[in-house]
Amino acid sequence: MKLSRAETLRMLKVSRAARISARPPPTLPAPPLGHKMEKAYLCNQVKEHRNVMPTVLYIHGFASAGSSGTAITLRNMLYPHGVQVISPDVPTSPLRAQQMLRDLVGETCPDLIVGTSMGGMYAEQLHGIPRILVNPSFHMARTITFHGTGRMEFYNKREA
Repeated sequence: MKLSRAETLRMLKVSRAARISARPPPTLPAPPLGHKMEKAYLCNQVKEHRNVMPTVLYIHGFASAGSSGTAITLRNMLYPHGVQVISPDVPTSPLRAQQMLRDLVGETCPDLIVGTSMGGMYAEQLHGIPRILVNPSFHMARTITFHGTGRMEFYNKREA
Protein backbone atom coordinates (compact mmCIF):
# COMPACT_ATOMS: atom_id res chain seq x y z
CA MET A 1 0.00 0.00 0.00
CA LYS A 2 1.50 3.31 -1.08
CA LEU A 3 0.85 6.31 1.14
CA SER A 4 0.35 9.73 -0.36
CA ARG A 5 2.49 12.63 0.85
CA ALA A 6 -0.48 14.05 2.77
CA GLU A 7 -1.09 10.69 4.50
CA THR A 8 2.59 10.37 5.44
CA LEU A 9 2.65 13.88 6.90
CA ARG A 10 -0.62 13.25 8.74
CA MET A 11 0.86 10.05 10.21
CA LEU A 12 3.91 11.99 11.44
CA LYS A 13 1.72 14.67 13.03
CA VAL A 14 -0.52 12.08 14.72
CA SER A 15 2.56 10.20 15.92
CA ARG A 16 4.07 13.32 17.47
CA ALA A 17 0.76 14.41 19.05
CA ALA A 18 0.14 10.94 20.50
CA ARG A 19 3.58 10.78 22.06
CA ILE A 20 3.35 14.29 23.50
CA SER A 21 -0.10 13.63 24.99
CA ALA A 22 1.12 10.29 26.41
CA ARG A 23 4.06 11.91 28.19
CA PRO A 24 3.71 11.98 31.99
CA PRO A 25 3.47 15.39 33.67
CA PRO A 26 6.87 16.99 34.45
CA THR A 27 6.35 16.50 38.21
CA LEU A 28 6.35 12.70 37.84
CA PRO A 29 9.61 10.76 37.53
CA ALA A 30 10.50 9.16 34.21
CA PRO A 31 9.09 5.66 33.70
CA PRO A 32 11.33 2.82 34.93
CA LEU A 33 14.03 1.55 32.57
CA GLY A 34 12.69 -0.93 30.07
CA HIS A 35 9.14 0.47 30.23
CA LYS A 36 7.43 0.90 26.83
CA MET A 37 7.08 4.66 27.27
CA GLU A 38 10.71 5.20 28.31
CA LYS A 39 12.01 6.02 24.81
CA ALA A 40 9.08 8.25 23.87
CA TYR A 41 9.31 10.10 27.20
CA LEU A 42 13.04 10.70 26.90
CA CYS A 43 12.75 11.73 23.25
CA ASN A 44 10.07 14.29 24.07
CA GLN A 45 12.24 15.71 26.84
CA VAL A 46 15.10 16.13 24.36
CA LYS A 47 12.92 17.59 21.60
CA GLU A 48 11.16 20.13 23.79
CA HIS A 49 14.54 21.80 24.39
CA ARG A 50 15.36 22.05 20.67
CA ASN A 51 13.40 23.40 17.75
CA VAL A 52 13.81 20.53 15.29
CA MET A 53 11.88 19.32 12.28
CA PRO A 54 10.09 15.96 12.37
CA THR A 55 12.55 13.13 11.77
CA VAL A 56 12.25 9.78 10.00
CA LEU A 57 14.88 7.10 10.57
CA TYR A 58 15.24 4.86 7.50
CA ILE A 59 16.92 1.47 8.08
CA HIS A 60 18.06 -0.26 4.88
CA GLY A 61 18.06 -3.98 4.21
CA PHE A 62 20.79 -6.60 3.81
CA ALA A 63 23.58 -5.76 1.32
CA SER A 64 22.33 -2.19 0.93
CA ALA A 65 23.50 1.16 2.29
CA GLY A 66 22.23 4.37 3.84
CA SER A 67 22.77 6.06 0.48
CA SER A 68 20.43 3.68 -1.39
CA GLY A 69 17.85 4.83 -3.89
CA THR A 70 15.07 4.35 -1.34
CA ALA A 71 16.82 6.60 1.19
CA ILE A 72 17.45 9.27 -1.43
CA THR A 73 13.83 9.10 -2.62
CA LEU A 74 12.53 9.44 0.96
CA ARG A 75 14.77 12.46 1.53
CA ASN A 76 13.75 14.13 -1.72
CA MET A 77 10.06 13.44 -1.09
CA LEU A 78 9.88 14.48 2.58
CA TYR A 79 12.40 17.33 2.96
CA PRO A 80 10.25 19.87 1.05
CA HIS A 81 7.54 19.15 3.64
CA GLY A 82 9.86 19.90 6.55
CA VAL A 83 10.74 16.29 7.41
CA GLN A 84 14.34 15.21 7.96
CA VAL A 85 15.37 11.67 6.91
CA ILE A 86 18.31 9.97 8.63
CA SER A 87 19.64 6.86 6.87
CA PRO A 88 22.84 5.41 8.35
CA ASP A 89 24.95 2.57 6.99
CA VAL A 90 23.91 -0.29 9.25
CA PRO A 91 26.82 -2.55 10.34
CA THR A 92 26.81 -6.06 8.90
CA SER A 93 27.16 -7.61 12.37
CA PRO A 94 23.66 -7.99 13.89
CA LEU A 95 24.86 -7.23 17.43
CA ARG A 96 26.72 -4.09 16.33
CA ALA A 97 23.76 -3.08 14.15
CA GLN A 98 21.26 -3.37 17.01
CA GLN A 99 23.48 -1.41 19.40
CA MET A 100 24.19 1.31 16.83
CA LEU A 101 20.49 1.68 16.02
CA ARG A 102 19.48 1.85 19.70
CA ASP A 103 22.13 4.54 20.28
CA LEU A 104 21.02 6.45 17.18
CA VAL A 105 17.36 6.37 18.25
CA GLY A 106 18.38 7.67 21.68
CA GLU A 107 20.39 10.53 20.14
CA THR A 108 18.05 11.57 17.32
CA CYS A 109 14.61 10.70 18.77
CA PRO A 110 12.92 10.04 15.40
CA ASP A 111 9.18 10.52 15.03
CA LEU A 112 8.90 7.50 12.73
CA ILE A 113 11.12 4.54 11.83
CA VAL A 114 10.89 2.97 8.37
CA GLY A 115 12.70 -0.32 7.81
CA THR A 116 12.92 -2.39 4.64
CA SER A 117 13.75 -6.10 4.52
CA MET A 118 16.41 -6.83 7.16
CA GLY A 119 16.07 -3.18 8.24
CA GLY A 120 12.41 -3.99 8.94
CA MET A 121 13.52 -6.76 11.28
CA TYR A 122 15.78 -4.30 13.14
CA ALA A 123 13.04 -1.63 13.20
CA GLU A 124 10.61 -4.12 14.77
CA GLN A 125 12.96 -4.40 17.75
CA LEU A 126 13.03 -0.62 18.42
CA HIS A 127 10.11 0.02 20.77
CA GLY A 128 8.35 3.23 21.79
CA ILE A 129 8.34 4.87 18.34
CA PRO A 130 5.88 4.28 15.48
CA ARG A 131 7.35 2.02 12.80
CA ILE A 132 6.60 1.10 9.22
CA LEU A 133 8.03 -2.30 8.29
CA VAL A 134 8.35 -2.87 4.55
CA ASN A 135 8.78 -6.56 3.64
CA PRO A 136 10.50 -7.35 6.97
CA SER A 137 12.90 -10.27 6.93
CA PHE A 138 12.04 -11.90 10.27
CA HIS A 139 13.67 -15.25 9.48
CA MET A 140 17.09 -14.06 8.31
CA ALA A 141 19.09 -16.55 10.42
CA ARG A 142 17.06 -19.51 9.12
CA THR A 143 17.34 -18.27 5.53
CA ILE A 144 21.11 -17.86 5.74
CA THR A 145 21.54 -21.24 7.49
CA PHE A 146 19.36 -23.09 4.97
CA HIS A 147 20.49 -21.38 1.75
CA GLY A 148 23.90 -20.09 2.83
CA THR A 149 25.20 -16.69 1.87
CA GLY A 150 27.97 -17.50 -0.56
CA ARG A 151 29.64 -14.32 -1.67
CA MET A 152 27.35 -11.30 -1.62
CA GLU A 153 28.22 -8.02 -3.26
CA PHE A 154 26.61 -4.95 -1.76
CA TYR A 155 23.82 -3.76 -4.03
CA ASN A 156 24.47 -0.18 -2.99
CA LYS A 157 28.10 0.69 -2.40
CA ARG A 158 28.91 2.19 0.98
CA GLU A 159 30.96 5.28 1.57
CA ALA A 160 34.51 4.51 2.70
